[in-house]
Amino acid sequence: MRKLAILPLLLGSTAVVAAATSDAWRAELQQAMATHWAGVAGCTLEPLETFTLYLGADGLISEVDYAGFDARERLGCLEDVLVGTSLPAPSDGMAHGVVIRVEDPDLDMGFTVEEVSLRCDAQVVDLAAHQAVFEAAAKDMKRCQVKRLLIDRTMRGEVTLSYTVLPNGVVDRAEVTASALDDAKAHACLVEEVKRLRFPEPTGGCTVTLEQNLDFGLPGLLAREADVAERVAEIKPGAILACGGKPDDAGAPTVVVKIHIERGEVTNASQLEAYFVDEAQAACLTNATRGWTFPGIEEGRSVVHFRMEDPELPGF
Repeated sequence: MRKLAILPLLLGSTAVVAAATSDAWRAELQQAMATHWAGVAGCTLEPLETFTLYLGADGLISEVDYAGFDARERLGCLEDVLVGTSLPAPSDGMAHGVVIRVEDPDLDMGFTVEEVSLRCDAQVVDLAAHQAVFEAAAKDMKRCQVKRLLIDRTMRGEVTLSYTVLPNGVVDRAEVTASALDDAKAHACLVEEVKRLRFPEPTGGCTVTLEQNLDFGLPGLLAREADVAERVAEIKPGAILACGGKPDDAGAPTVVVKIHIERGEVTNASQLEAYFVDEAQAACLTNATRGWTFPGIEEGRSVVHFRMEDPELPGF
């Protein structure tokens, strides 16, 4: 089987949560910001407005967020002044958001470090653990595709899922954001499976939104249909001969058997139909399939038609 491929996590959250920070670090931030304030004051912010700086673990300012008056122009100004500069590094070695409140932009100390928060992104989750959770659930999610293959045998491709993990590790929300499957029922099934998952708790009480790519290939027998057909053609004539199959004046005796394959062996076989065949012969052919092997096929299903027009020739 072409197994469900679990691709790396893509993170889509820039939220922050309140973090316990030392008064000393807050004071250092206040003092360091003073060296940049002349440039910030040139961005013509109004008193009581706020903007947020995103600091990496090394204290480097990577982003600025501002949503006040003339946001595009003023945000561009703040980014020019601040992005790429450094503030004192956080003592916990994690990325933070720092909210700056404007007091009076015309004063040297016309601002206050209002809030320091932990950034809820990749740093607050164990990516390897999330990967392991999805891999453990891969078989259940694969069933969402397999069920719908009876409707559309070509259903395959990548699916992108967005999901939100609460501070207790429970999935609060999940949705399909992109998909090659193009099937609403398969999508709904995947969403329900993701909502059942439980992840390690994010650090610092964060709620975090992530994305996961899943690649759905076709199950084994559908993906390797030619290999299976070739193998069946090799072993079916012998089974018909062993079970006493022969043509009949009333018509061509036929038995239709559905087989399930796991790890190269038939794990289940069930008779679907029989024509011009007695019960003993039909049971013989059904039982014969249980001993068949399909090297290289990890998992799949197929329907075998035993049509006994001429058991002496292959390919009937």
